[in-house]
Amino acid sequence: MLENDILQSPWDIFDDIDEETKQEFELSDILVDIACKIINYRLDNNITQKELADRLNITQAMVSKLESG
Repeated sequence: MLENDILQSPWDIFDDIDEETKQEFELSDILVDIACKIINYRLDNNITQKELADRLNITQAMVSKLESG
């Protein structure tokens, strides 16, 4: 990338890394996105982790793990 180029995508920074590392970054990005969606759902619906866990028939600890990505 040239100094005056505009960054079109954050992934452009990683053009020089290997494919496996790119895939790990992409997976991490997906997991963070899922965590944010779960947290936002709880906040939008004004429910606790325990209440969401009960609705999903999982433990509160599992909701916590999902939210922490």
